[in-house]
Amino acid sequence: MPTDPLETKNKILSILRFKGPSLPIHVASQIKISSIFAGAFLSELANEDAIKISNIKVGGSPLYYIKGQESMLDPFYKYLPEKEREAFLSLKQNKILEDKKQEPAIRVALRSLKDFAFPFKKDEEIFWRFHSTTEQEVREILEPKIKEKKEIPEPETKTKEQVQEIKEEAEEKPVKKEGIRKEKEPKEKEEKEEKKEEKIEVSKPKIIQPATKKDRQLDIGLKVAKSQKSKISDDIQKQEFLMKEKTEKLKIKKPEFQENFENPLIIKEEPKKKEKPKSLFVTDIIEKISRKYLIVEEKYYKPREYSCIVQINSELGPINFLAFATEKRKLSETDLKKMLSEAQKIPLPALVLHKGEISRKAADYSKSYFSVLKIERI
Repeated sequence: MPTDPLETKNKILSILRFKGPSLPIHVASQIKISSIFAGAFLSELANEDAIKISNIKVGGSPLYYIKGQESMLDPFYKYLPEKEREAFLSLKQNKILEDKKQEPAIRVALRSLKDFAFPFKKDEEIFWRFHSTTEQEVREILEPKIKEKKEIPEPETKTKEQVQEIKEEAEEKPVKKEGIRKEKEPKEKEEKEEKKEEKIEVSKPKIIQPATKKDRQLDIGLKVAKSQKSKISDDIQKQEFLMKEKTEKLKIKKPEFQENFENPLIIKEEPKKKEKPKSLFVTDIIEKISRKYLIVEEKYYKPREYSCIVQINSELGPINFLAFATEKRKLSETDLKKMLSEAQKIPLPALVLHKGEISRKAADYSKSYFSVLKIERI
């Protein structure tokens, strides 16, 4: 059994190159180590970008694979939920799907197929392409559709014969009415002249009355009021202008080089954050962890909770775990799910330290994820 961590990692990479996407249990059986250590090594390799972790899960555990093995994930679509399987098969067959044309359930499923479906925009419309579909294939599929949309039907053009027929009809109509118009014209003129004679009336001249003394006094008063208002507004503007000049003189302008200059010798003092006092449970748990493991980084602490990254020395070398300590009397399945989810985000295996009991569902959950989840009672 290899004891050097680098040798173990190289052996894992060679197994993945040969077998393709694999579960931690399969890797552990090949190297002949515990699944917890295998999961820890796989997490470290993923953190180093040496391998990738699938979004699809087989029996609750993701698959680990090397870049370029994406097509080898296709056979695992059988482990997807029903609607996601349907979306996978439709996308694989059509290569490209337009988002708005799909039913709501398929649209949701496409967003969950992170290993197989990749979105892109074309003319402000969302499309999905299968992971193995190339850019050239996308262009070949989409270009004819775009041309069809841009084609606008041309209006019907009339022939020369139809235009001539319309002109002839238009010329015939006014010829028939000319005789009637000539007869009506003298009668209409006579009637209009008679009406004009009736309407003509002598306009009476308007008498302009001379202005009274009261009107003159009102005009004089209005003129005086306007002149006073203009004087007051001028005075206010002058006072405002003088005040602005005084304030500008009082201000001392610093040169630009002084404002932008930062002295490298001056050390800026950052405001210290007030640390919350640690509870008795937290101080006690820190002592117990430090006796057994090496605390690499402290994450957070609460009155009844504590989290940190610890380093465990094993036969294969040092392995990091994200540790969670809790004072809860009984751990539930949801508690373990949250802790493991937080650890996998880094990604690291989880170490749960507790004082109470574990529910049946939590025990079953820990057994199914034993490769990346370790539980200890303290």
